[in-house]
Amino acid sequence: PVSIAYGEATEFGAVSGIICAIILGFIAVVLGGTKTQISCPTGMVLVVIILVMQRELMMVKDLFPDDMIWNMAFPIIVLTFLLSGVFQMLFGFLKLGRHIQYIPFPVISGFRTGVGVIIIILQLNELFGVYDGSAWDVQRTLTDFNVLFINIKWIDLILGVATVSLILFLPRLKRGIPATMIAISVATLLSFIFKWDIQMVSPIVPKLTHISQQEWSSLFKFLDWHFLKYIIFYGFTIALVSSINTLLSSVIADNMTDTNHSPDRELVGQGAGNFMAAMFGGIPGGGATACTVANIKAGGRTQLSGVVNVIFLVSMFLFGGDLLAFIPKSVLAGVLITVGIVIIDFKTLRQVHFIPKMDNFIMLTVVAFTLYNELLIGVVVGLSFSCIHFMKKMADVVELDSSKAKVDRIVAEIIDTFKDPQNFRKNVIIKNIKGPIFFGFTSRFLHNIDSLGQFKVIVFNLGSVPYMDQSGMNMFERIMIHLRKRSVNICLAEVNSANYQLLKSLGVIPNYIKENDVFDSVEECIMKLEQKIRQSETSGDTKLYVPSSFTPNGDGINDDWEIQNIEKYPNCRIEIVNHLNQEVFKSIAYNEKWNGQFNGRLLPSDYYFYSIDLYGDNKEIQKGKVYIFR
Repeated sequence: PVSIAYGEATEFGAVSGIICAIILGFIAVVLGGTKTQISCPTGMVLVVIILVMQRELMMVKDLFPDDMIWNMAFPIIVLTFLLSGVFQMLFGFLKLGRHIQYIPFPVISGFRTGVGVIIIILQLNELFGVYDGSAWDVQRTLTDFNVLFINIKWIDLILGVATVSLILFLPRLKRGIPATMIAISVATLLSFIFKWDIQMVSPIVPKLTHISQQEWSSLFKFLDWHFLKYIIFYGFTIALVSSINTLLSSVIADNMTDTNHSPDRELVGQGAGNFMAAMFGGIPGGGATACTVANIKAGGRTQLSGVVNVIFLVSMFLFGGDLLAFIPKSVLAGVLITVGIVIIDFKTLRQVHFIPKMDNFIMLTVVAFTLYNELLIGVVVGLSFSCIHFMKKMADVVELDSSKAKVDRIVAEIIDTFKDPQNFRKNVIIKNIKGPIFFGFTSRFLHNIDSLGQFKVIVFNLGSVPYMDQSGMNMFERIMIHLRKRSVNICLAEVNSANYQLLKSLGVIPNYIKENDVFDSVEECIMKLEQKIRQSETSGDTKLYVPSSFTPNGDGINDDWEIQNIEKYPNCRIEIVNHLNQEVFKSIAYNEKWNGQFNGRLLPSDYYFYSIDLYGDNKEIQKGKVYIFR
């Protein structure tokens, strides 16, 4: 029933909807990537088709007499439909199917709601039984709304409203009732029995539409770039909307059947189906959520159910045309109105008070553009706002995590073991950057650093930075230049290999950060900084520097307790005991460095006490404690 209604709504006639359901339904289910998908004309695509046909009829209007407009525009419309199939196949071949899922929900929600409202508005003329030529024009229908009440045909309105009521409320009595079929059958039977004077669907003749030679010749008038760019744009628009509609239906099918569809293969199948349907006079369509859900609930799990569906449609097309011709147009209008109601995203509209304001703004913007007949522009504008908002939020997250200056627990414990932890924290700032450094990485980060006051060293922990792009690096480089002007030394920690290569290729390393100021871990970095501070406080090159902590983990990298200048004391003896005074390490001349192990096992995190007899004669002994971190 919906295929007939969609065909009638486009003025191509009911046959065009059935041809689409047959050809697209068969090719898409055979070539597509969703086993349970049922493809046919859909509401979202219908609205685009109507708007495209409006625009293309306007293109022809100035070139031909009024009685020839439709015939001359027909080849252009068919060409647009063919191009939509080509574009859809290209989407699949170029592997774009998986990317369509990244369209933000507010954009899809706004588009759905706008399309649903348009479908309802476009059916008001036939619902009221008024045929004044404004059926395709949303603005005109709304502007001349009083015309509907002046010229109302009550029997059409009653049949249409009854159809809507039956379709919406019958399923509430019992699930699984084919409400649309029952509503159409009852309304059609009543109109036939009482012979009401109402407009019916045009007879469905089982033949394929063709284009005459004269009509084909008119096509050449529109093959210059002025017209062709619009035809290409309209074809792309239909393809994009059909793809979005189809893949949304595929996701729903996956959720119901616990399967995974192939989005790119699905688009190739849909594109091929729409191309062939257009070749034989059908309108474009896509994956139909309602039909797909009904198929799954009925037990369909393979392509066989889609093929059976097509066989039934072919039977109706060949042998049921006379019966279908008795369906009142107001009844089909009622069917489409229920489709429009279902498409509107009432769930989101009910939650509008709880949804972030920016999401609401994006959704309502898309609705406004859609209602103004600018569907693709509405999607593009919505996507643009969503991208800008996303970049802003990502930048805020990066800056917020950085502005907290969170020091990991283990780092804080290490600093507490230093000789003067308060002075170390005053002079060394650790900034944990979390998230990508990209073109949304704003100058507020620089202001955040300036607000920290005076310090001598800053450590950027990049362990949670998955990637950097060049735009983000330009901002990062500005930060480096600014810090160097303040005579601040810069260190990096936990830089992944890809980011390290980017830093080197852009000259950040070594122009602003020395190679030996890039560390594998923050722990290693701060211990090296403490070592430099302690060494700068001592005079002479023979003074021992004994680290107050180290972080062995058994991986062979920076696992040893590094005592600076120990080689100057070849007779030294070193002993280390735990808090129970049990010896855990002993060495002469420290030829074998302590790796935080005892008897081949890693020692637990704790304080350990060392004694260093510098000359091995018990005359000069240094004692202290060292903390092991895990």
